Order: sequence, then C-alpha cells, then structure tokens
Amino acid sequence: MVSGAGGRYDWVNEWDALLEIRQLNLVQAEVSETSFLGAIYRNVGDHVKVGVGYNFGSFSDDLTDLTQDD
Repeated sequence: MVSGAGGRYDWVNEWDALLEIRQLNLVQAEVSETSFLGAIYRNVGDHVKVGVGYNFGSFSDDLTDLTQDD
C-alpha cells in the first residue's frame, strides 16, 4: 500500500513549490520505505507549468518497478 501527504505553496505570483512525504508498505514482501518529493515550478500562461523536482527515496510510483533504485 502506498500512502502519502503533501502540500503546495503559491510562492510568488507565478511560482509554486511542492513537498510530499510518501510511504510504501508491502506486507508480504516485508518492505517499508519512506521517501520525500520536492519540486518548484513556474506557471506559464493559464494551463502550463514548467518545473523541476527530485524524489529523495528509493522507490517509484510505478508499483511494478521493484528495483528500488529511483
């Protein structure tokens, strides 16, 4: 099961920041991992955002990817 909590902050008029905490619990595989995701991005017009982020963890959103090297 994957669970998480996060928040977005409208920094300045066109800049936003994102911080998420993610938890992966696989009971049968006896795996429990915690990761953090941070990103900043800029609004370009009304419908486009351009930004950069980083996943500070070892698991992916793709739950079929079990390599734990992300």
